[in-house]
Amino acid sequence: MIELTRPVGDSEVEMVPLFSIDGKEYRVPAKPRVNVALKYLTNAREHGEQMAQMMLLEDLLGAEGYKALAEYDDLTAEQLSQVADLAAKLTLGQLESGNG
Repeated sequence: MIELTRPVGDSEVEMVPLFSIDGKEYRVPAKPRVNVALKYLTNAREHGEQMAQMMLLEDLLGAEGYKALAEYDDLTAEQLSQVADLAAKLTLGQLESGNG
């Protein structure tokens, strides 16, 4: 049996920029939690890839960061795709590397 326990204490999470709007950076965890990757894969299966990517963005960025992206009037489909793809790659990389 594998027993899962919660870490004791607050560990600081390293953050990296995902995108910027007019010089303001919006950051996400450098190593997203593995359960975030599992939620992403579940959402992709249940709701489709595009919806799963938007849910992932909101999960990683938080409400403020997601809202900033959603309210950026000059956002193009290509830019959104690049941001979503980078977020997915960062998150799924946690599964491939076995880290987390």
